[in-house]
Amino acid sequence: MAEHIERNPVRRCITSFSQAGYAEYGKRFLQSYVGHWPIPITVFYEHKKPDFEHEKVSYIDLMADEDLIFFLIDHEWESAANGIQWDDSGKPFANYRYQACKFARKIYALTSPRMEDSDWLIWLDADIETHKDIDDRFFAETCKKEFVASYLGRADWHHSECGFVAYNINKRGDDFLARMRDIYNSGELFDLDEWHDSFVFDHVRKKCEESGLKFLNLSAGVPGNHVWPNTILGEYMSHNKGPELKERAYK
Repeated sequence: MAEHIERNPVRRCITSFSQAGYAEYGKRFLQSYVGHWPIPITVFYEHKKPDFEHEKVSYIDLMADEDLIFFLIDHEWESAANGIQWDDSGKPFANYRYQACKFARKIYALTSPRMEDSDWLIWLDADIETHKDIDDRFFAETCKKEFVASYLGRADWHHSECGFVAYNINKRGDDFLARMRDIYNSGELFDLDEWHDSFVFDHVRKKCEESGLKFLNLSAGVPGNHVWPNTILGEYMSHNKGPELKERAYK
């Protein structure tokens, strides 16, 4: 009887950013990525392809996604779908919880049918900087084959932190991603309490958990809002999430 040899899983990262995002933090993201990650990454850009070239990096124009274009045509003109609200003095402000058009770009990139096949699809926000070589230990702890996905839950906040999510495509991860796209395509998004990618992720995850599927919370037991530094991710990467961290990192 021939010996069965289990092949190494095919892993690929994915991210997206606008032209302004590339200038502010995306280029530094890519520079640190190619220096420390051993696997390829697909970057979804908007309109103008970045000038950063490397054998690990491939590009797809996000604005070629018809589903996204139809979503934006339907909703980009709506103040509510851009999170615009007004304070007690009548001054407008943007509430991230309802910035449907902004965060739709992330979902449509993540769920693009133009992605190459892989066993694991790892989302990375483009304001992440990698400072240590990604090794076998990292993958062993974040890409466990019995889970649909690994993510950062937050016990002290009402939704997860989805700057990093690893999807196990062979463990219903493909169905999970398809379900998230459908929530945007169908307009079901606007029936939810919040209209951003992390809330949608948690909504789908909780439904999956009710049916018996398992997810790995990388920040289980970690208190606070910014849980990233106190997980395995913090050993390898920094996430400059939010305006305050960006101002410190990119000034």
